[in-house]
Amino acid sequence: MIAAGAGLEYDLEDLKFDRLMRGQAHVIVSAEHRFAERGWVNVAELEGERWIVGEADRSGPQFGAWPTLTSDPNIVYTLRDWPGRFGLVAAGLGIAVIPSLLLPALPPRVRALRVEDPQPFRREVLAVTRPDRTRSTQTVIAAMREEAKRLINSQ
Repeated sequence: MIAAGAGLEYDLEDLKFDRLMRGQAHVIVSAEHRFAERGWVNVAELEGERWIVGEADRSGPQFGAWPTLTSDPNIVYTLRDWPGRFGLVAAGLGIAVIPSLLLPALPPRVRALRVEDPQPFRREVLAVTRPDRTRSTQTVIAAMREEAKRLINSQ
């Protein structure tokens, strides 16, 4: 499986892929943040915020500041793990971008907001294989498709 979307373009020529999930990114803020009681925020309102971002490595994509900001983001913390980012956000030390798949994992003192942006930031989860799939590969893909449906319906 791979994540695909803005900033994550791959050459999938000669490969077969199935879209398992498609999600939108959200911004998370502390329960005390001025946006906390809202269900959404306009992208322009994110200018000047303090950002907690992921540190990229070879294990997969990480989320930085909101990608369509018009000014350079004020990045105050960079770390790899989600629990650490959640803790810093809960403490009111900054805001972060989160994939919709992680929304059920948010701690109580963190709020998620949709971002109104004319250039939406989405990611997809793809199952990528060689074109000549074996029966066992097809079985695994079917199981992943079912699990993706379960995850989507639980949100």
